[in-house]
Amino acid sequence: MPFIINGLVRRSFQVWGDPLHALNIARIEEFVWPDQAWSGYPLDRLIELADPDPDARYVEVASGDFVAVLPLAQLSSAFLANWLNGQPSRDGWRLVAPGPCYHRVKNVDRVTVVADCGGETAGDLARLRMDAQPSSDGTQATTPDGVIIV
Repeated sequence: MPFIINGLVRRSFQVWGDPLHALNIARIEEFVWPDQAWSGYPLDRLIELADPDPDARYVEVASGDFVAVLPLAQLSSAFLANWLNGQPSRDGWRLVAPGPCYHRVKNVDRVTVVADCGGETAGDLARLRMDAQPSSDGTQATTPDGVIIV
């Protein structure tokens, strides 16, 4: 699954497959959970390749409407992973970053460099999902206010 890096950058680009090694970006491996060894590419290096504008302050990492926002100055410990336990990830690209669990966005489809931190939805969506009650067959859940999550 491809993703795009765009926003307040001088060079937007799209990443297909796993060509980042050709850009002289070293793959890193990080153990995030005891039984999960994620490997991928440092997010700060990818943003550096895009050449952010001086006004850029944040990075929005998104999968559809699920958006996690990270300060541009704190990207050194975040990376985009596409391998799990030595195998290609079935979730496509995943943001692996310190902080709350919702900063582990899976199926990343875009990385947008922005000036203001106003677009995060990940925390609210994660809390909504945690409060949801599963259906009897386990195929969906309903939040306390009646929203159905499939």
